[in-house]
Amino acid sequence: IWLFLAELLVNDGWDVEVLENDEGKDSREQGTCLDLSGAVQRALSKTRMWGKYKEISREGSAVMRFYQGDKAVLTLGVPWWARWAIRESPETNRKALRECFLELLGDKVHWNCRAASLHFTDTNKVHVVLPDGSHHPTPFDVVIDASGIRAALRHYVFSDPHTDPTQKFDRAPYFAGGLYHGIIPSPETACPAVVPLVKEGSMIAVGTFPISLQRFGASSDDKSTSIYAFSSAASEADFRAAPGFTNPPYEITAADPEYAQLRGFLHKKMEDAGTGKMYHEAVDAAEKWYLRGTYCFPENPEFAKEKKPQVVIIGDALHAVPPWSGEGGNLALLDSFDVFTCLRNNVGKPVSALHASIEATHKKMLARSAPVASESHLTQKTLMSTEPLTPYSFGNGSYVVGTFMSILNYFMRE
Repeated sequence: IWLFLAELLVNDGWDVEVLENDEGKDSREQGTCLDLSGAVQRALSKTRMWGKYKEISREGSAVMRFYQGDKAVLTLGVPWWARWAIRESPETNRKALRECFLELLGDKVHWNCRAASLHFTDTNKVHVVLPDGSHHPTPFDVVIDASGIRAALRHYVFSDPHTDPTQKFDRAPYFAGGLYHGIIPSPETACPAVVPLVKEGSMIAVGTFPISLQRFGASSDDKSTSIYAFSSAASEADFRAAPGFTNPPYEITAADPEYAQLRGFLHKKMEDAGTGKMYHEAVDAAEKWYLRGTYCFPENPEFAKEKKPQVVIIGDALHAVPPWSGEGGNLALLDSFDVFTCLRNNVGKPVSALHASIEATHKKMLARSAPVASESHLTQKTLMSTEPLTPYSFGNGSYVVGTFMSILNYFMRE
């Protein structure tokens, strides 16, 4: 998110500095691929990244299969006569896209540099306060927080209960469940039965313990597959401790003592849910697991009574939604373009005009995310149901809408 926005601003001649929480570019796993919408591709085409983006992307997924036990009970996707549109709606590896942005931004990115709070001056300048209490040397006109669900600066704009830094929000209504994310580096040999299926798209086991298998990398040298198992635990602490861990880790490899314990736990949950054989084989094939919490924010948060108009909140920091809609990345990237447009349109105008435009942009971004959040909650409920599935189980006739959106993306990409 922040890389896209930073690139838009730098490309337009702005003076930008990026303060990154991570210790380095490889300090954490970047997740699965991004399926960028036509609107996002159109925005991306305005950056120096456009050519590289097309180079590192691949043809998008055409099919989504849903299983109950070993039986595929529903197949949704784009029909053969519209597959040409899929070729214009590619998927991109997050890590590859991130590395391209980092290469362009160079030394504008400051690693292991976390904003703990802000200090505001009488001249409308903002100083970033670091965890040790010192100030970052550069005063800013605008500070943009894209640091995700635990954004330290959200309380400068919104008054949600969880913006109180003394409160924890690792449970409902903010905690939306946990994902056990496994990576299968060599599916061709470890679980060959799933390979031809995930090459076309995703395969999802529905029921009380839903599991998804999908392609992982977009680059030609990444043949891995990802597996996601969803837990509806009441809190993140409960989710991480469910396999019986005393000190729940974030990452588990085959060399760790928790590895066999996690596999046993997942197999038991799958047996109880009646999950098909292919998914059991995929669990055994995964060589690394990540334990990820998923979160959601209120769809209509209240602005703080003393909000700071120089602070902008975007992405998951603004409107985190459960991952089931698959649109979180697109929402965040569109936020970046909206904020870029807001800043650019207010060059040379009074500061009061900029501040009013920032508030209007917050409202626009929230309005766009609300239907995505509703769809995501409905999808999560449907995936955990034991009722028969139909194309309309997800509330929108996904087969028809998916085909229409793929064709629409084709015409919107320019």
